[in-house]
Amino acid sequence: MTPRRYPSQILLGTLLIPTTAFSATGDLQGSRALANLLALQTPTYRVECLDPEISERWPQPSYFLIKRNFSAGAFTVKLAWSGTATRGTDYRTSHGTTATFPDGVDEVLVTVTPIRDRSTENNETITLTLSDYNSNATGQIVDAAQGPSESEATRFLVQAAFGADGATLKEVQQMDFDRWILDQFSRPLGRTAPILQEMRQRGEPIYHTATKMAIWQQVMRSPSRGPRSRMPDPLRQRVAYSLSQIFVVSQKLDTLGNNSDGVASYYDTLLTHSFGNYRDLLKAVCLHPCMGLYLSHLGNRKADPSKGRFPDENFAREVMQLFSIGLWELNPDGTRKLRNGQPIPTYDNTNIREYARAFTGYQYGGTQNTQFKWAKQNFVDPMKLWDSEHDLEPKTFLSGVVTPKRTASSPDRGLAAMADLDAAVDSLYLHPNVGPFLGRLLIQRFTTSNPSPAYIRRVATAFNDNGRGVRGDMRAVIRAILLDPEARTFPTVTAKKREPYLTLMQLAKTFDAQPVSGRYPSATYMYDFMLQEPFESPSVFNFYQPAYRPSGEMTDQNQNGPEFQIMTAVTAHDHLNITRKFIHEHLARWGADANDQIKMKLNDYMAMADKPDQMVHRLANRVLDRRLNPVSSRIIRQAVGQIPTTRNNWQRDRVHMALYLICACAEFQVQR
Repeated sequence: MTPRRYPSQILLGTLLIPTTAFSATGDLQGSRALANLLALQTPTYRVECLDPEISERWPQPSYFLIKRNFSAGAFTVKLAWSGTATRGTDYRTSHGTTATFPDGVDEVLVTVTPIRDRSTENNETITLTLSDYNSNATGQIVDAAQGPSESEATRFLVQAAFGADGATLKEVQQMDFDRWILDQFSRPLGRTAPILQEMRQRGEPIYHTATKMAIWQQVMRSPSRGPRSRMPDPLRQRVAYSLSQIFVVSQKLDTLGNNSDGVASYYDTLLTHSFGNYRDLLKAVCLHPCMGLYLSHLGNRKADPSKGRFPDENFAREVMQLFSIGLWELNPDGTRKLRNGQPIPTYDNTNIREYARAFTGYQYGGTQNTQFKWAKQNFVDPMKLWDSEHDLEPKTFLSGVVTPKRTASSPDRGLAAMADLDAAVDSLYLHPNVGPFLGRLLIQRFTTSNPSPAYIRRVATAFNDNGRGVRGDMRAVIRAILLDPEARTFPTVTAKKREPYLTLMQLAKTFDAQPVSGRYPSATYMYDFMLQEPFESPSVFNFYQPAYRPSGEMTDQNQNGPEFQIMTAVTAHDHLNITRKFIHEHLARWGADANDQIKMKLNDYMAMADKPDQMVHRLANRVLDRRLNPVSSRIIRQAVGQIPTTRNNWQRDRVHMALYLICACAEFQVQR
């Protein structure tokens, strides 16, 4: 029970001590003598370093925590700074030679911020001593030449991968960011379709959850000491995951609902082209039967007005609106071009009809399909094109592309239809909108919901020319996004709400939550809780709109917050409940077989549970892209410290409480 505070007295131990025992300046008037006389605990003061390592290169502050064993009365303690680092030259502090406890407060946070210099030097130490209480603590400043700090590397992996597991964290710190990205480009592709084949060989049923399980299995792979072919490729996996929210297909369409083989094939198509060229990616998406079914150009036939038949226009519209150029003509920095003060549409109904004519003659592919009308379903092989069902007349596309009248191939190999497809893809690929339009969408998936025009321009420039005269190089685009000064410079101005499903993946990856079975059925059926799960989008427009603005302050400041569109009173509650269950037990919507349970490995933090202040900050540093702010830190540390060591499993309970509250706080929910 919290002692009740009275205006004229303070409950100290079991006795009421008048507040007149404390002077106006906070000096105790004989309180130590009084405490000894009454056999009360002697007031103590101590200091500890919550973040023992800070970096010149990533100069976010560290904290020294000064605590006392009571909170009554104001009091000032003397501080002495020492170590190999020089205060004022190598670092700044929030307090100088004294720190004052206000009445009712039992701790003071002293902030230490490193100052970057141009010299290369050994790591330097900072020691803070409470001169009158024989208590000191030491941290160190890591020189900028040592490479990324743990916090800086963690933040990078939150953006570029699915979390900072220990092995990948070390890779980034040793390689630095650009070398790590280049190494990722060279890693073998980890496909999902072979995982489904292995499941089938084991006699496991292949339901609509199978692709999600395969994605988890690829994400959770650990760095291998074996053949390079077994090494994980987290950057490629993260890029494909992001592309799946731009080039959307959904298993909410009945025909795709239990068609995990087809959806896995589609996801592998995104994986294959994640590090390739955008033109090849767009063409592959156009030809994939899952997209053909989802946006209904599969089975599309040329017009026959006498029968009232006209080409389906669905894909023709969305390939422009969502996959390539967007609704409005853009400047290279992503701002809208204006004519007479009004934005300029990129296309109209005439353009939609022209592209719809191009996307005719598409049918299921594979060697077994030898005719258009009676084709058998095949969701793995690219669609087959048929000139006999294709509109052969000239077409006018965007970017000034005009096709000639085509001649049907004989025998029918779809050569005319393929020529029109290439022309249509080229007209979109060459459109000046693609760089800024696609660039903005990808930036929003990786780093920030509100990139500056300059950031978008730099990414669009990389799309337009990779430095070697190549347009559409996805590798150049990825590097431009992840290495941009707005993404990498401290203090950062980038921000985005974390995607709820990625939150679960990050926690699992960071704390090596590997099920004994190596299978991930427990990570499925999550859409109802968070309105997000791979291939469960309610429409082709993804789970949220890129320009969505939640009402209130963000709308007033013209700030986008896409992920807030699926944050409701229900999902906010359910997501935290799922997170809490994951931390305290295991990840699952329903019960899971013991061998399939996805459980975090937190033993290292349980060993620190007797030092809750340090444990909380150490745990926070592993999942956050920045430090806990002092208010959040105090609330979480106090809650954890109230769990008594006399309780059974108190170490586990303290760690679980700490991690849950960290995940619930604003610093975690908003990625910086």
